Amino acid sequence: VAVSTDDSDDAVARLRERVDFGAIEVHRDPDLGDRLGVSGLPTTYVIDREGIAASFHQGYGPESGAALDEQIRDLAVP
Repeated sequence: VAVSTDDSDDAVARLRERVDFGAIEVHRDPDLGDRLGVSGLPTTYVIDREGIAASFHQGYGPESGAALDEQIRDLAVP
């Protein structure tokens, strides 16, 4: 699930036109970042099968995608 903190639905619609999110659901909630104490974007939470945040990432760099893939694969193993 991806959550946009944009102020308008139009911004989310334009993003959906440019990016293929595949199976990722995209929602808009402008206040979510404040409620969760997010201070930078992008912010990523990896949630395990029990609904617990297994890891937290803020920002994005060259190694971010590979690190997230590894963490998700590790969580997928029962």
